[in-house]
Amino acid sequence: MGKGEGEKVKHAYLIIAHKCDRTFKTLLRLLDHGQNDIFIHMDQKNKSFDPGSLVLEKSHIYYPDKRIKVNWGGV
Repeated sequence: MGKGEGEKVKHAYLIIAHKCDRTFKTLLRLLDHGQNDIFIHMDQKNKSFDPGSLVLEKSHIYYPDKRIKVNWGGV
């Protein structure tokens, strides 16, 4: 059963990242929409990451309770 005309569909985005750089912030800005929920896991090895520094106008941002170290490409 599909959504009727005029009904809003929610989208969820899961982002796994290792740094909070300009590219990452640009992606968040482009995804910022009232119908989007954004789930972010920032690699635990990024000690300088401050979740409070990411503020969006329309989307909700969610973070896991616990961050883990991620191996990128087996490294």
